[in-house]
Amino acid sequence: MSQTLLSERTFDTDLANWFDPVSAPFFQQAYWKQSPLYIKGSPTRLAKLREIFLGLDLNALLHSAGRANENCIRAWFLNNGKTDTRLTAQPAQALILFDANFTLYFEPKTPAVLDFVRELMLKSGNSVEAAMVSIFASKKAHFTATHVDNNENFTIQLQGRKEWTVGHDEAVADQKFILAPGDLLYCPGPWRHSVLALEDSISLNLNFIKKRES
Repeated sequence: MSQTLLSERTFDTDLANWFDPVSAPFFQQAYWKQSPLYIKGSPTRLAKLREIFLGLDLNALLHSAGRANENCIRAWFLNNGKTDTRLTAQPAQALILFDANFTLYFEPKTPAVLDFVRELMLKSGNSVEAAMVSIFASKKAHFTATHVDNNENFTIQLQGRKEWTVGHDEAVADQKFILAPGDLLYCPGPWRHSVLALEDSISLNLNFIKKRES
């Protein structure tokens, strides 16, 4: 399946608008937990996200994740071909690890980011139980080995480019997506994926837990 290119539009926190011209009901019917969806980014969306996320200043973002002496940042690395996420670090240590080609994963907690999360929850109505906003920072050529997240994830590329390889079963060929700044990719939880940083990269991950129907 080729990348699905959707029209550019300004950024807002109403998830239904992110899929335009695919309607929210059709997204739920045809994509949710079933198929990846790629959305072309726009300069306006990227500019708004840069504003919310401290101008993509990695040092500032890291220090917004927790206290100076708190091991609030995960540093990912390959261990015998598998992604190892056990290492945690303080903000100042994390910058050193980043320079040593570790991928950093953390949750920024500035007032603007917390407002952003609250808006996401508000605009989702009663369909979402929880939302988590995380940042991935990777050096060029860093590879995240194939894995499954099990949660419904949206990734917005903020800086640099990444290549995603996404697959579901052996009967269907893997799909490749190149994400440039501003682009969004929905990857269903059950789908396996690997990620290669084509350039030094910062990505935003939106993780949603949908309420169960009663």
